[in-house]
Parts: sequence; C-alpha cells; structure tokens
Amino acid sequence: MPDDWRSLYEARTMDSRQALSAIRSGSRVFMAGGCGRPQLLIDELVHLGSKIADIELIHLMTIGLAPYTSSKYENRFRHNAFFVGSDVAGAVREGRADFTPTNKYQICRLLRDRRLLLDVSLIQVSPPDDGGYVSMGITVGISKTAAECADCVIAEVNPNMPRTCGDTRLHVEQIDAFVLSTNLLLEAPAREVDRVSDEIARHCSRLIGDGATIHVGYTPVTYALSKYLRRRNDLGVHTDILTPPLIELAKQGVITNACKTINAGKIITSLCFGSRETYEYVADNCEIEFHPAEYVNDPFIVARHDRMVAINEVGQVDLTGSVCMRYVGPRFGSSFMIGASHAREGRSIVTLPSATPDEAESNIVMDFDQKYGIAMATNRDDIHYVITEYGIAELVGRTIRERALALIHVAHPKFRDELMYAARARNYVHADQMLQEHIAYPDYVESRSTTADGTPILVRPARPTDERKVQSFLYGMDEASIRYRFHGKLESLHHDRVQSFVNVDYEGTVTILGIRLGDRGGEEEVLAIGQYLYDSLTDQAEVAFTTASSFRCQGIATCLLKTLISMAQDRGIRRVFAMVLRENQAMLRVFRRASVPMESTFEDGCHHVTLDLSATVPGTPRGRRRTAPFETTADPPPPRRGHSH
Repeated sequence: MPDDWRSLYEARTMDSRQALSAIRSGSRVFMAGGCGRPQLLIDELVHLGSKIADIELIHLMTIGLAPYTSSKYENRFRHNAFFVGSDVAGAVREGRADFTPTNKYQICRLLRDRRLLLDVSLIQVSPPDDGGYVSMGITVGISKTAAECADCVIAEVNPNMPRTCGDTRLHVEQIDAFVLSTNLLLEAPAREVDRVSDEIARHCSRLIGDGATIHVGYTPVTYALSKYLRRRNDLGVHTDILTPPLIELAKQGVITNACKTINAGKIITSLCFGSRETYEYVADNCEIEFHPAEYVNDPFIVARHDRMVAINEVGQVDLTGSVCMRYVGPRFGSSFMIGASHAREGRSIVTLPSATPDEAESNIVMDFDQKYGIAMATNRDDIHYVITEYGIAELVGRTIRERALALIHVAHPKFRDELMYAARARNYVHADQMLQEHIAYPDYVESRSTTADGTPILVRPARPTDERKVQSFLYGMDEASIRYRFHGKLESLHHDRVQSFVNVDYEGTVTILGIRLGDRGGEEEVLAIGQYLYDSLTDQAEVAFTTASSFRCQGIATCLLKTLISMAQDRGIRRVFAMVLRENQAMLRVFRRASVPMESTFEDGCHHVTLDLSATVPGTPRGRRRTAPFETTADPPPPRRGHSH
C-alpha cells in the first residue's frame, strides 16, 4: 500500500469546530454509542447548538449523559431513539424525542438500502496503522455500517481506542475529517447484583450445559451468572455486548469456543462494555472478533449455532407467554431469541424479577399495563423459558393452560391468588384448578442418569404443568400395576383427581417423576412416579411408587425411593411407611435395598413396611444432604428449613 494515505490523513485532520461545520440545519446525524462514543465531537456539537436547528440525532445505547435531550435544546436537536435507554427515556415520554422500533440488524439493512439516509456519521477510532486503516475498536455495532453509508464521516482519533480483530477496519480514504483526541474511553460500571438477580442467574445456569454457546446482555443477571458457570466446560460466546464477566470466564478456561459450530475458537461480538483492563484484554486479541450488528445480530446466523442459549431481560410477561419491555423499547436480544429458538438444541430464555422493587405490582400479569408505555419485545412462540427468582417456567410446546400454570408458579407469592383468579375467569385454566402452595421448586433434587438398558432418565419433583404427562402415565398402567399401586381398580382419572398428584407443596406432599429424555435432551414421557404424604398426627409419611411395566428392574424405582427418603429426611420426617401387596415382591426388594432400617409385618394379604429415617445413612453425618442416587444436575441446595407440619 503506497504512503499516499499519510498526506490525505494529514490534510483531513482539523479541529472539532472545523470538522463539524459539515453539519447543517436539518441534517440527520448518527453518533456512535456505547463506551466508544466520540465524546469530544458530541460535546462540540452541543456547543454549536445555538447556530443550527432541527438536527435529527440517531444513536443506540449510550454510557454517560445525553445533554442534547434537554428541553432547552428542543428546537435544535430532535433525538430519534432506536433504543430507549435511561438517558433518553424522559425525552421520549415527554414527546421531545422519537422512538423507531426495530432491531440492530434491521437498522443496518435500512442503512444499506438507503431507506434511512445519513448526512453525517460521528465515530471514534484508533490511529491508522501502517496500511492506513483505523480500527473502530470496542464500538462496531451499527457504527461501522453507519460510517460506510453516511455522506460524511467525521472520526475522533484516539490512541486509547484499542485495535480489535474482526471486521473493524476503515481506510483513511473512507473518512472525511479527523479530529485528534486523548480522552479516556468511557467505562461501564459493573452491574450491582442483588438477591433476586442472583437467584435468577442460578436458575439460568441450570439451562446452560457444557459446549453451549451463550448470548447475554449488560444486566445484573449476567454479572451474577458467571459464578454459576465456573464448572462448565467449553462454553462459546456469540453476543452483541461483551462484558467483564464473560472475559473472566474466558480467562478461567470456561469459555473456549471449542464446540461452536461456526466461528469455532472465537468469541464473536460487536460491542464491549467494561473498564480500561477490559479494553486492554480485547486489544489485538485474535480469539475475540468484533463484527457489525448486521452479522452478529442476524437471527439466521444465531440459529446456525448448535446449543445456542440466549438470555434476555424483559419488563413484563403475560399469562400466555407474551413478553414486553417496560419503556425501554425492544431490547436487541429479540433477534437472539428468534435465532436461539430455531437453533438445534437451542434455548431462548427471558428473565425478570417477579415483582417491582417495592413489590407493589407483579411483573407477571394477565394484561400488560399500558401506563408504562410497554413495547412488545418478541413473539411468544420464540420464548422457551421464563425465569424469575422463584424458578423456571417452561413454555415451549405448552398449551395456554399449561403456560398460565407455569407462570403463576414462578410469580411472586403475593400475586399468585389474583393471577389464578384471573386465569379461571378467562378460562385459561379449569374452574376448579388448584393453586399450588407458595413453596419454591426444589431444583436441587433433580438428577440425571441412564437406566440399566441405557435410557436417559431425568428424576425431578412434579410441577403443576405435568398433569397431562401424569394422566397419560396412569392411564397406560397395566392391570397388575394398577392393583399394586391403588389396591383396586382405576375407573377414571379426570383433572380433578390427577391435579392432586402435581399440585404439591414439596414439604408435606411430594411427587417425584422419572422421565425419559429424548435424543436432544428434552423431556418425553413419564416412566415412574413416587409420592409421599405426611401425617402430622402420627409424624410419619406414607410412601408409594410405581414404574412402567416395560421399565421395571432398571433401577428407576430404587432411585425414586432414595430421592423421597432424602427429601423426607431433609424436612425432618422421621418415619415413612407403605402397604405392599403380597405378590408385589419386586417392590419389597426395592424397600429392602433402602439405606435405612426397615421393619415389616404381614396382615390381611399386605406387607406393612416401615422405614426408620431417624437413623443415619452409614458414613453420612445427620443433617447433611445424602448423596443423590444419580448425578445431580443442579447446584447445592439452599439452607434447609425445618419441617413445619
């Protein structure tokens, strides 16, 4: 490359006022956002406000102040927001700024197709290299596309802007004016993690397995999530905003990108939010590539990642699973949600606190509250999971009734009664639908393994949405199994009876399911059911379980019994008993294999079996959680509560 660019660069270098003289009244001006916003140019533009009028300003999320949205500049600047952040929300709400709902990759398309014409683009770049190329560093996003499409490009050249790998370069010839700056780059503060965010992050981590590729935003949940992913292996990253928690996981060897189906070995992003140390880490790091949003946010690109997990924060969710933002416009994660929902073994997840900070209003609602200016974030059929601090609501493939039940189950307990009342009134659920006790779902009990014949099995507590699965299992039992389980015939299992199997409080009443897993890890059919029911008068619980006839002698019943014993012991239950028909010798063998003392008497054709849970399992200190019969899928349980029945 000849050195002609040097003289061109020198000729086009000028002070900020001279460079901004290209902006005339009525111009449409794009300003790069994020931590790479050109501060010197923006400050000078505001100072020139008295000499120009009706300037339309466009940018995405910014870090810092947005003085041009002040009411004193109302006739000078009109902000057009593609993202309504906290810095411009007031101006939009008061009608002093506009809002254009769209996605990042679609903004790039509007620019490419010249449906959105830009007169001037203000960007911040690194100094040119020996070939005459500057780097857009940590702020590529839509800024590079805007620079390539604007009639005039003004660049703030700053040696503090790191050169980054990927599609980040512009040649000096593509830029009309250069303004030199030595301002420190803006730094994004770490997001404060509270108890709610931490619990949400813990639940999210359960849906992220080894080898998954993740998208997360600049949210408290992201900062909390990193500590729950430290034991994962070979995670990948394809996200629009790279933040310090992800970089820490990369440094720890958790994020290797080795299993990514495209861009293997590379973190792919378009923006970076963080501190000076963060920017030093991404500088010239060939394992991190920055690309424009038209690539990073393209849902068709996202969908090419196997095991893609997209996590986004929303404002409200209604009982059908529609999600909306609370006056911030659509988060650009919506394209990631669409992509993840179409990816092979992908998972699209939305998170939100169950209620407002003062707990005055529920964030899970029957109908969206328009007083917040709520904007639809994405289609409900693109959402697989909704997570609050109270647990995970699985929506994919669910009916409206099942969605409503799942969402009420993770709503704030303060609002569950009124949500159930509203759901009954609108016929979302049965008129006699029971409301589950306000007890947190014990995810720490979940475990996975395979049966003796190699069938993948998930053992977990039942949820209200399991009603149909349980009903199908019970109707599929053979006559002998029905007699062993119910000591008689089973005429029918209507909703009013089956719901008692799944609406349990996980304390005095517990139902455990053994579920066959599909080839891609999804739940298929129930293969076994175990239950206990506590009687406070006798201080003991009756236990019962049954297994599908084609899966007997595979170890499932033993696993269910051990899980029930562990849960009962953790809740302070000292004895469990069962009545086993004489001919049901297989069930007696299961009880004899239990790791607690057993007593048995025989009367009227039944074995009366009693297990003494007050005795410790050999080698296990009293009060400690027993080893799970299968490998656990969750993090260690929270502190135990004493039995309250």
